[in-house]
Amino acid sequence: MKYRGVHIEFAVVGKGQYIVEHKAFSCIVCNSMHVVDSERQREKMAEEFYNNYKREIEMYQKSIQKFIDSGGTSPTVIERWIKKINALSQKKSTYENILRQRLDNLDKDYSLLKMQAQELIVRNNKS
Repeated sequence: MKYRGVHIEFAVVGKGQYIVEHKAFSCIVCNSMHVVDSERQREKMAEEFYNNYKREIEMYQKSIQKFIDSGGTSPTVIERWIKKINALSQKKSTYENILRQRLDNLDKDYSLLKMQAQELIVRNNKS
């Protein structure tokens, strides 16, 4: 990862632990961070993502409408807005693809779980 021209290495070394190496100063910083993995936390994070994305859309809509209402015709500004909208669309598409892939993987895991449940039911009925 690069931050303002400085190369930073970031590595996860264990649950909630990571190492950061700052190449400009040749130093290593080790830190720990507790990560909560609960349904409530996941719902909160999903809601934050949705709200941020929605706020971004609304901001774009207001700014573009203001540009339209003022009679703006600058090709540079129009092209910049089109690029921003396309980038936002790509961001949405990326998250949709990630979610779709994870749901597909979850379906595979759930299918195995259902087969195991059926095996348990058969064994229980034989008893």
